[in-house]
Amino acid sequence: VIPALLGKLQYVTHVHLCCNFFTEIEEGFWDINPELEEFELRVNEFSGTLPHQVGNFARMNKFQIENNYLTGQLPATLANLAEVKQLDLKNNQFGGSIGEWFCKIGKLKDVDMENNQISGTLPACLHELTNMEELDLKRNKVSGTLPAGVGTWTSLLHLELFTNQFTGPIPDVWVIAGMKRLYLDGNNFHPGVPATLAAEIVRGAADIRVDPEVYGCDAGGERVPTPEELAVGSECVPCEAGNFAPLGSALIECLPCAAGSFSGAGAPDCVSCAFGTFATEMGS
Repeated sequence: VIPALLGKLQYVTHVHLCCNFFTEIEEGFWDINPELEEFELRVNEFSGTLPHQVGNFARMNKFQIENNYLTGQLPATLANLAEVKQLDLKNNQFGGSIGEWFCKIGKLKDVDMENNQISGTLPACLHELTNMEELDLKRNKVSGTLPAGVGTWTSLLHLELFTNQFTGPIPDVWVIAGMKRLYLDGNNFHPGVPATLAAEIVRGAADIRVDPEVYGCDAGGERVPTPEELAVGSECVPCEAGNFAPLGSALIECLPCAAGSFSGAGAPDCVSCAFGTFATEMGS
């Protein structure tokens, strides 16, 4: 147990209690110097929820509590950490969504929430965190579309979102000038790699990962299978009438409709003829 006695330390600015077997914090501890700058509780055995009092330290610039057994929603009082640059919460069991409060921590540079149970969608205001250099949300349950603003962070070095539940298109807004790592694989993004991103994959300056099935077009369009083709201007071409291409198809070309069915141009599937009518193969 971290004793309440430490709360009487009114001049301490750095608390490093890493790599012990602490399981709880006595209430009086939170009376410690509000000018605290670094708070490190990583690699212990804390469980339960993260106390709302962590938001008491407006001058804190580093908060590390990774590798514990903490659960529940992240407290919105974290928004009070106006000076924090490094926030490390990985390898816990935090759940719930990341709220709009997250965007109020305006000086964030390095955020690691890997391997939790975080769900819901990312806040649309994420682009406001213009100092972001590293954001790691891999191995969570985050869903919804990826806010386009994350691709506009000019300081971004690492963005790791693999093994989540993101859907929708990969946004076509990426500033890759200094980026070293972009991991988008292990999600459910719609087929279609933006040409700007495909060009960076081909250039190979950054480590960029997307799922192979994402190299393609939406339903009803011919598939573009490689970033190399995308980078030189290949585009998705709608299937002609009498042909179809299902969403996410691994096929290079559109398939012909079977006899007795038909399709219009750009169709994701064929439709059976009504009773008393007919269509030859590839009927339109």
